[in-house]
Amino acid sequence: MLIKTKIDFKKYLIFSLFPTLITSLTMFTFVGFFITWIFFFITIVNQLMLIEIVFNLLLPEGSDVSKKSGLSIALLFIAKFALITLALVISAQFIGSKIIFLIINYVVQIFNLIYSIKRVD
Repeated sequence: MLIKTKIDFKKYLIFSLFPTLITSLTMFTFVGFFITWIFFFITIVNQLMLIEIVFNLLLPEGSDVSKKSGLSIALLFIAKFALITLALVISAQFIGSKIIFLIINYVVQIFNLIYSIKRVD
């Protein structure tokens, strides 16, 4: 199954850009603004990886969609974890104590992702 069939991207982007814009405006420096948007794009990639992992794990056995192997799902999970950890470490180096705003934005993005998943009957 393609990711575009799983998520309503129009709803996802509309509700993702507003909190990220607010977060980026709280940084007050160009570096903070830039780091916020880099973190936003890493968050999107991270969440797309999460969707791929979850939907592959939840596929029924008799599904006509090819299921990924356990190793590829494990590697995707490790890459997802490494990506978000690297983003947090680099962000902490540049913006210090304001990283809490990025973490709050990340949590908001998770709820936004849940809201944007298309319901399948």
